[in-house]
Amino acid sequence: MGRKTLVMYEISQKQNYIFRTNRLIENVGASTIIRQLTEEPQQLFKHVNIQLPYAQEKIVGGGNAVFIFDQEEDARRFAKYLTSGTLKFFPGIEIFLVTKSIDWQNDILYDKKNKRKPPFKQRI
Repeated sequence: MGRKTLVMYEISQKQNYIFRTNRLIENVGASTIIRQLTEEPQQLFKHVNIQLPYAQEKIVGGGNAVFIFDQEEDARRFAKYLTSGTLKFFPGIEIFLVTKSIDWQNDILYDKKNKRKPPFKQRI
């Protein structure tokens, strides 16, 4: 198994982004964008010619995502293109993102009380 690199991110202020207008069609569109940013960003950005690397595994839901890469370079490219694409094509979305390389077999993601360790958040 060895080392893996995680790209963890969350979309902040989702409600503000979704309901920034009172037009239902725009609300639905904004909600769809947030869902695609977390669940299938490769498909979302494919239409604007941004090629995001595919992760070996992912955990997503509720505007949060963890993409797990075997190659650190793929993770860093994913993070770079995801954040720059979001800033360029979806202004108004707040995304917090961190990358972390870990020893998949030995590093601990949970503390001894079985609580998730909070990641360092960086505002993009």
